[in-house]
Amino acid sequence: FKTKMINQSFYSYLLSILHLLLIIHSTCSNDELTTSLKSESTRTHWINMIFGSLVSMLIGILISSYINHYQLRDIKITFQSSKEELLNMYSRDIESRKSKEVKGLSNFIPLTPYKYVYIDETTSPIIAEDLIIQAKRTKKFTIVFHGDILSKELFIEIELIQKFQSIITRIEIFKNSTPVYDRIKQLLSVIIDASNTIQTWGDINKNLFHYKDYGFFIYDKLQTVRLIDIRQDFKLWYNATFSHSTNCGQIIDFIDIDGPLCSCSHRPYKSSTDTWSLWKAISYTFDENIYKTNSNIHECLAITKISKVIEEKWTGKQTLD
Repeated sequence: FKTKMINQSFYSYLLSILHLLLIIHSTCSNDELTTSLKSESTRTHWINMIFGSLVSMLIGILISSYINHYQLRDIKITFQSSKEELLNMYSRDIESRKSKEVKGLSNFIPLTPYKYVYIDETTSPIIAEDLIIQAKRTKKFTIVFHGDILSKELFIEIELIQKFQSIITRIEIFKNSTPVYDRIKQLLSVIIDASNTIQTWGDINKNLFHYKDYGFFIYDKLQTVRLIDIRQDFKLWYNATFSHSTNCGQIIDFIDIDGPLCSCSHRPYKSSTDTWSLWKAISYTFDENIYKTNSNIHECLAITKISKVIEEKWTGKQTLD
């Protein structure tokens, strides 16, 4: 970069010399003409000088613009390369730390046994009818939305929370009218009922936008259901159960919040506006990993497990027993 700056100064110096030479040449030419041709006017002399100055200035501007263009291009390339390298280093650091955290965690353990049922457009209506019967016997459900918006592969995962065994059903969202289509709509209608309670992790309404075109979800009816955002309740329970250490800079006698002065290793978030991820909630509370099997099958069960802990006001010791 310094070399380019020197080159630019050198070019400017050459342009200045060129400018002076043009003026001298113009002046000498005019003097000769004036001597040999007494009829040459002073006005023509000044026009030639001004013309020469303008030409040299124009050439200087063009060369300077050319130099600046390539210098800026090189600077942008250098900056972009540095930015990409920093991002790559940051990503590798995050993955490295996450890998170390995961290695020390045990497999996720649900509070109750469960049965798993997968439903797509090829599923027999009889399977969906059996789920409808079970849904009518259930009053509390946990719902999680999954999918890739770009590929339009959308899923709804629902846990039917029952006393001795939960039922996890993963429903693939599709538009084709198949024999099971109406049964799925009926199943969701039974679940999304004003008499039921539905647990979520975060605001469920934010996830519904991409599902509206499929006809399965009755948006207006969902507004009548008792929705519980377990993530909000968990944050309050966790902060009250796992307080700041006595030597923590964030500790305040009358309130226990997350903040930038916190040095507690058991409090991963350092802002009162931060929201817990489900993975961290399970790992920090139970020392368990819900993604150990590279599957999200345990997300509903994890939310239900946390909800029970909050409802029964478990202590920190109970979570690890």
